[in-house]
Amino acid sequence: MVRDARFAALLLPLCGCSDRPSTEAAVALAERHVAAFEATEAWAVRALGSDTLPATDDVFRHRVFARAVEEPTVVDAWVARAGTAPIAISARGTPSPIDPDHMTTVRLRGHGELRVGIARFDDPRTRAEDLRDVVVLERTRRPSGTETVSLAVGFAEP
Repeated sequence: MVRDARFAALLLPLCGCSDRPSTEAAVALAERHVAAFEATEAWAVRALGSDTLPATDDVFRHRVFARAVEEPTVVDAWVARAGTAPIAISARGTPSPIDPDHMTTVRLRGHGELRVGIARFDDPRTRAEDLRDVVVLERTRRPSGTETVSLAVGFAEP
């Protein structure tokens, strides 16, 4: 119960339409999910580096997001690669809810820089229309000299 109350206290200042999370709130939210985010990120970057299938192929989508869909708190994940073979795909086929104007950039010791925000959207894991607030972590990496990979992962709170 205390954990839920703390999360609710963090969400209250974040849920306004034009507010971005305070740095303190963004750090607290990022720390809750950074391990799962980084595991998903490593998996996706490796899969993208070896792609031989078109981005529209379900097998390719599964390969990129296999780690994300196994994580019970992941609502959805989105990846965009810019460079010689650009793609933009989602683990569950939903459009990205990310609004860059509502993200806060933080630096976590040992984890580098992340952008953190709250997005409100329908949970694609269920059939019901159940809008929920989702913590979104995002980072852009440059795995090679000509390409950038941006990954965002939306986490539901248990």
